[in-house]
Amino acid sequence: MALPWALWLLLLGFQAQGAHAWCSEKDKLYIDKPVSDPDIVKFAVSAFNSQNKDEYAYRPVHIMGFSKEKLPATFLVKLRLRRTICKTFEDSLDTCPFQDDPELEKTFICSFTISTPRSKQFNMLKNTCSTGLP
Repeated sequence: MALPWALWLLLLGFQAQGAHAWCSEKDKLYIDKPVSDPDIVKFAVSAFNSQNKDEYAYRPVHIMGFSKEKLPATFLVKLRLRRTICKTFEDSLDTCPFQDDPELEKTFICSFTISTPRSKQFNMLKNTCSTGLP
């Protein structure tokens, strides 16, 4: 009697793993460097979207670099940003799907230098972007 239960649990485990495979791997954020302050990344993306003339919002697909200089508190962030299907004024951009249409797909690689004179107060010191590969 124990064998059918063990077999059933084993099969159930494989089904749960198969269900996870349905998630789109290309929509997940890839991180090269650990991020000590995620609000810095959110600030950088928000600043990019507000300065960009595109009607569609961008969100990070890859955190390529993240470091902090001690004094003054300055963060250096390098992101690969990809165009989403959401407009720049929409909420929930963190989960907005990326553009799949090759005509609309667009990617930028941006480097940001951000200072934090006080906790949770951010100032953009420098922002340089170039078109990147999708």
